[in-house]
Amino acid sequence: MTKATFRHRVGKTTLSGYLVCKVDEEGFFPDPGEGELRVRLNFAENQQVEARLFRAGGKVRQLKLAYTGEDGAAFRSWLRRSFPARKGHKARGILVLQGERDRVFSVMAESVSQASVDFLWPGGRRYVQGARPISILHPAMLDLETCLKVVELPRSFTVDELDLQIQAALHDCGWLRTESVGSGLALPAGLRRSQAQLHTVFHAAELVSALTSLAAAFELKNCDLGILLVADDRLSGRLLREPGQGTSSMARVQREMELLAFLVRGPICLLSLGSKSALR
Repeated sequence: MTKATFRHRVGKTTLSGYLVCKVDEEGFFPDPGEGELRVRLNFAENQQVEARLFRAGGKVRQLKLAYTGEDGAAFRSWLRRSFPARKGHKARGILVLQGERDRVFSVMAESVSQASVDFLWPGGRRYVQGARPISILHPAMLDLETCLKVVELPRSFTVDELDLQIQAALHDCGWLRTESVGSGLALPAGLRRSQAQLHTVFHAAELVSALTSLAAAFELKNCDLGILLVADDRLSGRLLREPGQGTSSMARVQREMELLAFLVRGPICLLSLGSKSALR
């Protein structure tokens, strides 16, 4: 086994007696070759079932774990109790397998609520100073949303904690923290990549400093696109704030940018950030 834990979305096939592995999950189990391996699954309290590990016929040759027949009845009954039906065709939860020793696995059930996790989710965009054309084709924007979607949100978090998580995710995508907009000015430039400059605006006071930094960068020709990440109403409501940190929203940022038009010196893309739940 090359993986310590195997997580499987439970649907009707799993409840019927077959666990079908995806290709990238097969490394968790020993390879049965052209034959069949017997493995033991320990579940509930001191219960166990012997299952068959084999490859299905046909061109795809999917790896399957079978616990059919009378021997697997108790395990299938436990699965049905652990994973009640949901509306539609949604997954009923997550079956977690952990390797104990050779061909022996412990099995645990995670409900939808236990397995659910929230991820950062980019939403709508707003464009200022003709930013739309350059935003669509700008190399810094091509994978920005994909980079942001890897940020996992804890149950509760502060503005600073979210900011640090975003910085870490974007750093992995080539964005670099820049301490000066240029010409020796002691004015932080946020994150930069391919002449784009990005700032987060998660509380009201951050907007003026972000626009000031962008204005200087545009004037110095060190930036050709500004990007402001703004929390939507739902995400903004989840943020734990320090005293005096006023809430920010897309509508508020747009309204205040109109009042601060003298600081808008180049094309700026506003990207709304929300959250989306998924099974881990």
